[in-house]
Amino acid sequence: MPTDRESPRWIAVVGAGRDGRADVLVELARALVTAGARVGGFLQQTRWSGDTIEGYDLVHPVSGERVALAREDHGVPELCRWTFSEAAFDAARQWTLEGEHDVVFVEAGRLEAAERGHWPTVARALAVQPLTVLSIRRGVLASVALRLPDPIDAIELPAGDHEVERFVARSRRHYEEEKR
Repeated sequence: MPTDRESPRWIAVVGAGRDGRADVLVELARALVTAGARVGGFLQQTRWSGDTIEGYDLVHPVSGERVALAREDHGVPELCRWTFSEAAFDAARQWTLEGEHDVVFVEAGRLEAAERGHWPTVARALAVQPLTVLSIRRGVLASVALRLPDPIDAIELPAGDHEVERFVARSRRHYEEEKR
């Protein structure tokens, strides 16, 4: 098991809704794997039915393995209309913290801003992994990022193709610097 780092090295990908965040994360994961990185963690992807969100899935950034994270539950109070799968939180923890990784992908949304959900996995990844890519929903950026040292790089979405290409290239260089 890796030991705690003095200061986490992390990259922020900030966005919300259908802004291309999932595509940027997949492109970044592919670029890092191509560069030789051992990539772990999870991508949290929205399941859409037309213009309606029907749930959220976790997807491993390399294998593509998919686990249902949240589904709408009309039987719960309006405070939160989602029912979350504990098995999905366990899968996220395993994909992120078990095994040897050079880079891990993790997500922070409303639950994590309240230090729930994936937050224990996110916090541990930042403490022990060489490089963490943290996808942050725009609405919780301040409450999450203010708890952390500054990221070494970031992109806010939506962004143009050229800006995304430059971001992916910079992130790949950060990985290469880390492995030296």
